[in-house]
Amino acid sequence: MKALLQPSTRGNIQAAISSSSLSKVSPESPRPLEMLDAVEITSADILTADDAALHELLVSAAYEADKNMSAEFTSISVSVALKFLGEHARRDALKASMSRLMSTTVSYGTKKTRRFEHVPLLFSYLETNETEDVIKYALPEPIRVLMREMPAYAYLELAALSQMKSKYSVRLYRIFAAATAREKWTPSGDNRVVVSATLEDLYTWTGFPLENGSPNFGKFRQRVLNVLQSELSTVRRFSLRIDEIRKEARGRPLERVDFVLNLRAPSHHMKHASFEKGEHKQKNIGGVDAPQYRVNSMIWQKAQSSFWSHQRRLHSAYFDAWQLALLEAIDEAPVSPGYGRREYRGRRLLNAIRDLGADEAAYKFCAEEVAEPDLLVDGDPISVSVDPTDAIEGRIYRYKKSDAPAPVAAEAVKKDDNAQKTVVTLPFKRGFDRPPLAKTTPAVAAVDNAIEVAATDLDVSDLDAQLLENLISDTPVEPQPTFSLSGIREVMFTADRERSLEEIQDELFDIIQDWDFEGDQDIGIAVRVFTDTAQEFEFGVHKTCAEDIQKLHNVLLTRGLLDAEFNELELIK
Repeated sequence: MKALLQPSTRGNIQAAISSSSLSKVSPESPRPLEMLDAVEITSADILTADDAALHELLVSAAYEADKNMSAEFTSISVSVALKFLGEHARRDALKASMSRLMSTTVSYGTKKTRRFEHVPLLFSYLETNETEDVIKYALPEPIRVLMREMPAYAYLELAALSQMKSKYSVRLYRIFAAATAREKWTPSGDNRVVVSATLEDLYTWTGFPLENGSPNFGKFRQRVLNVLQSELSTVRRFSLRIDEIRKEARGRPLERVDFVLNLRAPSHHMKHASFEKGEHKQKNIGGVDAPQYRVNSMIWQKAQSSFWSHQRRLHSAYFDAWQLALLEAIDEAPVSPGYGRREYRGRRLLNAIRDLGADEAAYKFCAEEVAEPDLLVDGDPISVSVDPTDAIEGRIYRYKKSDAPAPVAAEAVKKDDNAQKTVVTLPFKRGFDRPPLAKTTPAVAAVDNAIEVAATDLDVSDLDAQLLENLISDTPVEPQPTFSLSGIREVMFTADRERSLEEIQDELFDIIQDWDFEGDQDIGIAVRVFTDTAQEFEFGVHKTCAEDIQKLHNVLLTRGLLDAEFNELELIK
């Protein structure tokens, strides 16, 4: 078996920038840990935050174009680079940034991993003619070596990097990204990583200038820590809290700073789901809304499948809870205690819709509810804690009031899952001038045991009825594939992180090696394993089909061999 250590880029970077949807798509690029938490500037430290962001973009674009980093030169449009850096970016500033990058050298890694010293960051120039205006650049061989083979890695969020204004924030962000690399968000987990640093560590990590040869925490706090939470506010992987820990001594001198990183649920782009044309209507999944609040029906299917192992709950419950949260946010009329303290409730929910898009905000809302049910009912697969009737009427009212055309049925099998809808700027009006709710009443259960009620009495779809039956049935139902292998060259499974490599080899590897593949499509089979490092193992190319891959996935899932968070198939084109 050959170990593949080249994780995929998440999202199409240049397409996201060119279409002005960088913050919605939020593409991510992998980095070896040597380029995150083991970096030392060995020349004059003249870089700015924009310089650092530009360099990350250029490295990301080169890797996205060629994982083997074999091309000596890569090109990227000047307009793409300027869009990435923001409205303030100008061509002259871009050239100055390239000059600073070319005159800066760094050292990467340690002797225990891989060590490269005095490495120039870049060689680049601009090439312009009547039809194109591009940056031509070459990354030095040490960077290409590090990028083409990543025994351990983390992802950088390019949208967040593009908005940081302090180079010290960029450098701390890299440290935090490395620290959270092997941690995963789970609905019932602590979901917290603490990075502790002495004052000396902080100066070393950031390159903050000494004052008369000594570190000064007051100035460091003022220049770096006071803006850090704001600078990292658009990071999706985690939120940040900063705690100053003082010694029990005269004057209470600083002992350390604790950076508490609260992990967030992964993006819905990490989960796979698809519909055939019109399928969401046949299965009664989701519903129409005004354009700025409209959520792809696929999100509710993703929520159901993603969190099913934690708590068996139908898509309709997530959708009802979302409608309640959206109406209370628009009307500013709380329906439960979570309104004032949840990240995806009230005005914070509306801001998330504006910044992330309705799809991502809705999925994050579902994850928050799963971790700590509030509008959802703990242990109930179909109910919400508040009668959703007014919220449903409010959604229909918004849709009719918006004069919006009916949405086109999702066809994710034929389209990139990272494609984003245009999001209209939120009006922040109270329910499109509909009078706010006077009061809300708790939902009343029609029966003592909802699971035992016939599907026709509940007015649910055939899919809902089947899933309800599965909840109380001892006979497993073989799910049909919800994906297509058209255009796919490789299928990736992610092994359970709680298992050792020996356990994975003895069980998961044996199942794949003994599997009798059936089908007519040539598909590579691979497994990602998290031990001390992240590794990807390939099992050759086999003649198979979507139904066959689905059966294999079901076997691995049933036996608990797949990772709790990343248990969906990863389809690689």
